[in-house]
Amino acid sequence: MNILIVAKDGNRNTFVSNFRNSISKNIQVDCGIDKFWQLEKSYSIIHIQWPELLSFMVSRKSFSPNQQRIDKVEKQLKALKENGSKIVVTRHNVFPHSHSVNYEKLYKTVYSYTDGIIHMGHFSQQEFLKRYPSMSQIKHVVIPHGWYDNIQNDCSRKEARNFLKLKEQDFVILAFGALRDEQEERMLLESFKLVNQPNKVLIIPRGYYNNKNLLYRLFDFLNLKYYKKLIQKKSDNLKQENILWNQSFVEEEEIQYYFNAADLLIIPRIKILNSGNVPLGFSFKKVVAGPNVGNIAEILENTNNPTFDPHDFGSIAKSIEAAGRLEKEGLGLKNFEYAKQNWNWENIGKLHSEFYESLFN
Repeated sequence: MNILIVAKDGNRNTFVSNFRNSISKNIQVDCGIDKFWQLEKSYSIIHIQWPELLSFMVSRKSFSPNQQRIDKVEKQLKALKENGSKIVVTRHNVFPHSHSVNYEKLYKTVYSYTDGIIHMGHFSQQEFLKRYPSMSQIKHVVIPHGWYDNIQNDCSRKEARNFLKLKEQDFVILAFGALRDEQEERMLLESFKLVNQPNKVLIIPRGYYNNKNLLYRLFDFLNLKYYKKLIQKKSDNLKQENILWNQSFVEEEEIQYYFNAADLLIIPRIKILNSGNVPLGFSFKKVVAGPNVGNIAEILENTNNPTFDPHDFGSIAKSIEAAGRLEKEGLGLKNFEYAKQNWNWENIGKLHSEFYESLFN
């Protein structure tokens, strides 16, 4: 059996490389997006991770696909099926974060040629069958997101706090990952005000910043100095409220400083299916507070981590306070043990291999 993983390998998120390594012990594995468009080599399984990447490679742009691009994707899927390949999709998202009607069409087109779908939680499978009732003949399986045990983690809490210029007595709330819109940022900032905890500090490494109109945005892009000045002004203003806000990507070697300095991790999403930050938080022995939506709610509730109503600032604040108490009771360590047992890559790879084989039975 040979597999093509349709995804970019070697990017900043190590999910793809971890996954590739987990299945490559007994299976020949290739990875890349360009290979999807080639028919010179036939594959037993074409495993698509994010359908939107197919339109990206057709257009060489990240804009929403037009009908012509969707038709090209469909034509290639049909050719691959005729060549004997089974199509598998991992359902990372309901739709891409930059949602559009054409992305909905693209996803539906890809699913219509799919033999098997991998979900990261039971919620996803149930939601999929409600959304696409005509596709009940597709084979489904639930395989969780793998953990991040390969990320460097050898600094102490004290070293991490020194690196981020935090005090030992600070109650540190980490919101890791990029905030996608103004609504997510407002949710965090307003709920933080309601948290009843002394010495509270909120860390937002990749905050949301958006100028009022396209003209200003173009001006900022052309004038990087001015853009940086605006970013710094926002950062300075929020620092006065004990909020460490920035808008930069955290390099992999620095991730450990943020997580080891934090008392807890919050997932600041309103609409979401999965989040790699949940297994990332568990891998660093953190209590995770997240929205009561999607697979996130399923995972957090099953592991006794606090959830919140993302539309209720008071609910979010209470979940942060609860996470602080649970951290003192040792839930962070229990989260680590849970991830080690259930989300280790050896087990993830085994489950995928079994699912691939089942498509030919």
